[in-house]
Amino acid sequence: MKKITFSLIILLVTTISYSQDIFINQNFNGPTLPAAWRASASSDSGNGTQIWTFGSGVVPGFVADFSTNAAIFNDRVAGSTLNHDKVWLWYRTPNAVGIDVTSYNDVILEYDYALNSRPNHSEKLTVGLWNGSDTFIPIRVYNTDTNPTSDFINIKEALALHPEVDASALFIGFGYDDVDSVRGWGAGIDNVKLTGYNAPTNNECVNAEIINDGATITATTYGSTNADALTLCEPIGGGGLCTNGGDGFTNFGLGVWYVYTSTTSETITISTENVATNFDTELQVWSGSCGALTCIGSDDDSGDGSNGEDSILCWQSTGSALDPVDYYIYVDGDSSDRGDFVLTLNTDQSTASNEAFEQFDFSIYPNPIKNTLSIDSQEIITKVTIFNLLGQEVKSINPYTNNVSVDINNLEAGIYIIKLIANDKESTKKFIKEG
Repeated sequence: MKKITFSLIILLVTTISYSQDIFINQNFNGPTLPAAWRASASSDSGNGTQIWTFGSGVVPGFVADFSTNAAIFNDRVAGSTLNHDKVWLWYRTPNAVGIDVTSYNDVILEYDYALNSRPNHSEKLTVGLWNGSDTFIPIRVYNTDTNPTSDFINIKEALALHPEVDASALFIGFGYDDVDSVRGWGAGIDNVKLTGYNAPTNNECVNAEIINDGATITATTYGSTNADALTLCEPIGGGGLCTNGGDGFTNFGLGVWYVYTSTTSETITISTENVATNFDTELQVWSGSCGALTCIGSDDDSGDGSNGEDSILCWQSTGSALDPVDYYIYVDGDSSDRGDFVLTLNTDQSTASNEAFEQFDFSIYPNPIKNTLSIDSQEIITKVTIFNLLGQEVKSINPYTNNVSVDINNLEAGIYIIKLIANDKESTKKFIKEG
């Protein structure tokens, strides 16, 4: 099959705003413990003498240091080697009443961490929740040497696993534990951010955000609720040149909507192939109108693997200046996955009417059709080409007459583009092949 090549274009960058509240945004750049934070220490023999320090990004031991100041614990100077030392760093809110996260769909904790553990020992760095009592609820534990690294946790998912924690008075903290009475090296924490997400504006199809040709949109699926609850969009297809692709494991999950209006016969390519995309994305495309959508195609994992799980989908537009088509794009995650993504949309009009050609009118019938497509034209048709919605050429003939019959019995059911050339004139239409 003939593949369509794409030309380079300049991308337009757009950032979509979402309904969110930031509770914590702390970089520990100052020389002392920030307000609303509490640092404490304990040991087997009572209160420890060494707690988290500030004003430096130097991590004890042999891992890399932070590039800026961070919260640092140095177990080498934590006191007697006979003590089992533990240190805590808590965000307690300015009035120490905890954070109320009950009204949010997603609450995301982001942070940088580093850990240096002595050989044959069991030092660990723990992220945990606290609800005002003495109980510390671990939700993530690190126990291997790690240079400064970014990570994130969905706190709403953690709360679902720990109903004993009060979501209306939540405290979040980090703890270092050298586990035994032999001093270890230490750990560091930096760039802590806690964000609550409600449903974004484009959570539903009827509120789809407009995306234009050449756009790059940075967005998130956090807070989305799968409001439309459509069934899986098939057929599967992907790849950057309108070739078949995708692993087929798509579903209709938590996602957000965009809409692109096409006014010509063009190849449209959408992609989440970007290192900033941080979860397993899926792409689904529909035509029509919200409440009456027709599936065009979907893809999961056809990207280049720059983040391991990105997607690409392309299709052939049936739009024209007189009959534009709205394409609704749904970006979601495999299963219940959600996160941040970068979405691009590019078009190629090599299959559209060339500006050097004059258009002409012709009729095709019947439509829909099962076996033989009839074409009537006032012009002498020199070439007939049929494309599927992935932009692939599936049939081509050179009739040199103005009344043409085309056998399409071997084509699969679906929507197709037919392009006719008559001397210096060219026109396209769409038709439906029935099964």
